[in-house]
Amino acid sequence: MAQPPAPRLISVHAAVQEYVDGLERKTRKSPHTITAYSRDLNEFVRLLNDVGITADASLDDVEADHVDAVFVAYETQRDQRARTAPAPRHSAATVKRFRAAVSAFFRNADELNLVQISPMVHSQFQPRDSPDAGLAPWRKAMDADAAQRLLDVTLTGIPTQRPPGANVPDLRLRDHLM
Repeated sequence: MAQPPAPRLISVHAAVQEYVDGLERKTRKSPHTITAYSRDLNEFVRLLNDVGITADASLDDVEADHVDAVFVAYETQRDQRARTAPAPRHSAATVKRFRAAVSAFFRNADELNLVQISPMVHSQFQPRDSPDAGLAPWRKAMDADAAQRLLDVTLTGIPTQRPPGANVPDLRLRDHLM
């Protein structure tokens, strides 16, 4: 079987600049989106440095653990653009855009053979279009029956039984949760 071609060696910083330049030339993204992606990817490079990957390191050296550490660091840091003191944390939309920018960057790097395998493949934070997207199963919301059983045990200590085949929603549960 033939070996895949070796990735083209490029530094993290050069790969980011090449990607942003390509966004400006080849996509229909708005100038505001391109500016935001550029800012996000430059912040990504800065945060990578904090986890041991310098801007001059090969892009292929970036692994899923590095990306995950950067995502956690970004979520927990204060938004430096804020004009209030103390600055608030990044909004959910800003964090989502940051992850989208990094995801798109590595998808592009994979297509251009700049990495052997995208670190996003093994990241704990899957991109939205991935079949494994979203939260891990244990972090998803409960269905109505699971919530009812939890409330029954928590509030009364004794679970109640719903009649078999009863598909009518119990509005008391909804009202209690509100």
